[in-house]
Amino acid sequence: MTCLTALDPDWLPPLALHTPLLSFHPPLSSPPPSFDAPRDAIVFYCVPKYGSRKWELRPYPLTGKDLLRSSSSSPSSSSLAPSSLAKKKEEEGKAEAMRENECRWFARLLLEGKVLPEWSCLYRQPTTSTTSSRMHDDDEEEEEEEEEGRVKASSSFSSFLNDPPALITHKRPVRKVFEALQPLIDARVSSLAALRKEWARDASFLKRGIKMWVRPERAAEFEALWKKTVVAVAGK
Repeated sequence: MTCLTALDPDWLPPLALHTPLLSFHPPLSSPPPSFDAPRDAIVFYCVPKYGSRKWELRPYPLTGKDLLRSSSSSPSSSSLAPSSLAKKKEEEGKAEAMRENECRWFARLLLEGKVLPEWSCLYRQPTTSTTSSRMHDDDEEEEEEEEEGRVKASSSFSSFLNDPPALITHKRPVRKVFEALQPLIDARVSSLAALRKEWARDASFLKRGIKMWVRPERAAEFEALWKKTVVAVAGK
């Protein structure tokens, strides 16, 4: 065969992003969202669908902004052509839900030491034997209960924290989750640059919420860590 070029499927998502050729399934639960330091953003892994035949490609990391933009530019979203007011409300609802989700994962990954390297001492991941996953069982309720059991079991591995940060993404009405999350949502902070900007404005931003996660016996060490990473940023 001549005049043909071999294509790597991984080339297609970045080349066709934000075009009608590419759409995405909702974010996957595995792999979970992560913090992308070069992009300074929370990324969600989604399965791309390419072309008119909707060929599925390997999961691709998308920021919340890219995911919202891709969903609004997909042909399926415009085919029904709802009224401009209804469409605007729908887009605003999606943007608000995505913003909260980004803030939840940012708070969790911040406490897990995945955003600030200096905070990696706050939480120690449990060993692989503790978090062995099930190979099969499609019942979501049983899966959630099992995950909660793993979360409780893993709490003994946290050095500074009194609970594992995974509680933040469980979306349960827990006060300590609210105190750590709501300031981020109100200030629209889901990136390190935005967090540093808030700290430069107010060195106590988020401190009250995070202190609720710190064991009392580690309070003095946490204060020293806060001064090292936060007050230094605020003083610049």
